Amino acid sequence: MGKLFLSFLLLCSFYSKSSAQKNFFIYMESEAKEPFYVLIDGKTNYSSSLNGFLTIPQMIAGDYDAEVGFVKDKYPSQHFIISIKGMDVGFILRRAKDNTFGLLNLQTFATIAPAAIENSTPTQTQQAMAEAMAKIPETTAKTMSPFANKLKQNPNCIIATDADFNALKKLMQAAKTETQIIAEGKAVFAEKCFSTEQIRKLSKVIITEKSKLSLFLVAKECIYDGNNYASLQNQLTEPAILKQFRNCL
Repeated sequence: MGKLFLSFLLLCSFYSKSSAQKNFFIYMESEAKEPFYVLIDGKTNYSSSLNGFLTIPQMIAGDYDAEVGFVKDKYPSQHFIISIKGMDVGFILRRAKDNTFGLLNLQTFATIAPAAIENSTPTQTQQAMAEAMAKIPETTAKTMSPFANKLKQNPNCIIATDADFNALKKLMQAAKTETQIIAEGKAVFAEKCFSTEQIRKLSKVIITEKSKLSLFLVAKECIYDGNNYASLQNQLTEPAILKQFRNCL
């Protein structure tokens, strides 16, 4: 707890010096060190690091609906109402025995309960979500959240560690051609899941945008934070290549 609180205080110090505090940040860390995502007001997605922590910047004072979800829907996604009142806020995401979660406020040490399931069991909540999703057109559901947009990925894959990422990067750097680079990536992607940010960093090994596109396409199946996959288009500038990527979203 002490280390988490110190980390939060350091972040507060950094942000207070870098802005006039009209904007604030939300710091969140998983007590179990598990990766997760946060969807703010059903619009903007943020993914944690592999070790389960994230910082959401550029927030203004007000109340926010924060949907917290997990890789491969390991636990039901849950909603929390987070209030920002003129200062930065930090939380520890803590799991209960029934797989519900609470947000422990690092300043007040009060716990915020999940708004969506305060009056129902996790099973009832999942059933309600399923019934609601069945009534939503597919094209609309894909824009709502990672929970609604089921990722096309290998269900048996293992989340890559930093060591896995570094090992793959070295293999790709040692490859003699860009075709071999893609092949090295594809072989590892069959067994390990990576974040969008890791794939973006791996693409730096490649020079041509055509090969970058190939990497993004073969990596799509293994990206666990698929809600961020579209951001890879920022690595492409050639109109024809960019169009091909967007057609695959």
